[in-house]
Amino acid sequence: MNGKFFLVGTVFSLAAFGQGVMVSPGQLDMLKLEGGAVSLGKKVTIQSTGKWTATVDVDWIQVTPASGSGNGTITVIQSNTSLGMARGDYKGNLTITPDTGTAVVVPVQLHMIPRGTGPQFSYLWGPVGCSQPDGLPDAATCIVPDEKPPGNFNPPAIGDS
Repeated sequence: MNGKFFLVGTVFSLAAFGQGVMVSPGQLDMLKLEGGAVSLGKKVTIQSTGKWTATVDVDWIQVTPASGSGNGTITVIQSNTSLGMARGDYKGNLTITPDTGTAVVVPVQLHMIPRGTGPQFSYLWGPVGCSQPDGLPDAATCIVPDEKPPGNFNPPAIGDS
């Protein structure tokens, strides 16, 4: 590289400022697995000399607490509305508004990533003496003729209980 350094990655904001309030971080990126559970959320630090309120402009974000006074920390989470969202990128805004001064807008991006396919198990053959019933997908799921549990247990005859 001949002594030169290159920075490759995502540009992000460490803090956002308004008159009377400072918010950190200055933007939020969240990941969620499509159809998966809601994440634990992101913490946002607020520095203020007075009262403030926190609002969002989309229904897939929730913020708690929604108001405070002075310095504080809020938690931004994905609401239950995000459970039915399809894969893709979604954008919204968290706005911190001080009682006096200028509001600060923190961009929030949700990356809904696709769920991978589940594992596929396959067996070359089932247990010895086994016949696979119609409609069952795997040779390991089968009926063994005259199968009886070990010990003195005798299963009831068909139709008996």
